[in-house]
Amino acid sequence: MGINFTIYSYDADGTLHEVTKAGEGTVYVQLVSAGSLRRKLENTQVIKLIVSGPINATDVTYMKQLVNNENLQSIDLEQATRFTSLAAGTFQNVKKLAAIKLPLSLTSIGSGAFSGSTIKFIEIPDKVTSVGGDAFAYCNSLATVIIGKAVKTMEQGVFYSSNVKQVYMKALTPPTLNGVSDYLFSGKNRTIHVYASAVDKYKAANWERFGTIVGDLTDDMIDGIEEISEYSDYSENSEYSDSCYDLMGRKVTDLKPGTIYIRGGKKFMLPK
Repeated sequence: MGINFTIYSYDADGTLHEVTKAGEGTVYVQLVSAGSLRRKLENTQVIKLIVSGPINATDVTYMKQLVNNENLQSIDLEQATRFTSLAAGTFQNVKKLAAIKLPLSLTSIGSGAFSGSTIKFIEIPDKVTSVGGDAFAYCNSLATVIIGKAVKTMEQGVFYSSNVKQVYMKALTPPTLNGVSDYLFSGKNRTIHVYASAVDKYKAANWERFGTIVGDLTDDMIDGIEEISEYSDYSENSEYSDSCYDLMGRKVTDLKPGTIYIRGGKKFMLPK
């Protein structure tokens, strides 16, 4: 029997509201053989799906069907195995997908894989070496991206016309930008976080045309970004307004939207 499962969503104007759907909440599935996800999820109303074990394109296609036609809104494939290539257009224009964690085994992301989707955050895993054109283009809700340390090539328009404000570059050497490289992002209204040792390389590669380069990236910062909530109960009059700290451990009272803070030992981000 399903239960009421409350999630939070942002409207186009940035307004936060609750969304209640009938479903079974989080469902964990461990696969023994690729292509068997449909049988494992028969007669379920999953909202958040966590999959481990071998998967293939058949499983991913079924997940897409569950997003489009059922209640699935969040997918965690981090521990999925034997899956190395995300095909072109896999989740293109999928409007109900709020969150996804890609398999750590992934090595390439095809063109248009998530273009026009509603994801808010994406981390490109550390084994990915190439990202296809327009892979995350036209994602109006996409605000934060982490780009893995092995990415070597990015095609034209990977994040074009998406609302990306924070970029965390783990690669010490700037990826090669193919095609019309100026269209990797739209405009330059964003912060690009790199390791201090890589600042000169990114400036030499003219990444400043995409935003402000800051050499403040640390492994702890990456870990924190992965843990942050999509919303916060912070308000100026709340009991937490005098007990928040930045990532350097400095106490802050004037919190800014889209910035990561620590409160009660946990990291969170204010909605924009």
